[in-house]
Amino acid sequence: MSDFLLAFSHELVRRLIAQQKLLIRDGTVDRVIWLLSQHLANQKHGASLISAVSAGLLSFDEVEELFVDDEELRDLVTDLGH
Repeated sequence: MSDFLLAFSHELVRRLIAQQKLLIRDGTVDRVIWLLSQHLANQKHGASLISAVSAGLLSFDEVEELFVDDEELRDLVTDLGH
């Protein structure tokens, strides 16, 4: 797993939680960050980052709800780069 994917996952998950767009089980933030970074690392080259993020988050038992669609998620990811 790359440091970039871990840092990206950390920032994205924390921001989604802060904006109340991601609801996870108590005490599982670090695990969700790690799971997302692993999920992204295992994606095939050329796969859509946004689709991979939403599919990954929704597949984790620790995630209770994701309150963004792919367009909102794309905007949020774009904002992380600024």
